Amino acid sequence: MHFLINNLRSYMEILYMLQHTSSNINKSRALIDEISKLKNNVDRLEKIVLTLEEDISSLLYTRIHKSNKDGLPIGLKVWANAKNIGKVWLCVNLTDYQVDKIDERVIPKGTKFNSLSAAAEFFSGIVRRNGWTYWRNKDGRTLKELYKC
Repeated sequence: MHFLINNLRSYMEILYMLQHTSSNINKSRALIDEISKLKNNVDRLEKIVLTLEEDISSLLYTRIHKSNKDGLPIGLKVWANAKNIGKVWLCVNLTDYQVDKIDERVIPKGTKFNSLSAAAEFFSGIVRRNGWTYWRNKDGRTLKELYKC
């Protein structure tokens, strides 16, 4: 934010100088180039600030509501019958999904996946596997049934 304010001040100073040095065309062109560069920097910084605001908002939401990025309760344990392995359990974390109970000769307990689908693809052996229909709660209902109407 401090950098953004300094850039805006520089922008204003350059505009002021430009107005008072119009007799020197070369200086004016150089100042116009500098203004253009500063404007691009300000535009980039505004995008960064907006992205940071969205990230902070998302983190606050998940902390307050105790759910992860997909809206699943943190700590929820889900399972599926994995190809050639049997029942695999996954635990929902704030930012990922972690293998909870499994034969450790197959994959180490604690292995993490970025999404339900990535974990479903790994354990099912099927590319483009929908994690919402693959994983089930303790009662055998799919996550799609429970969380997506």
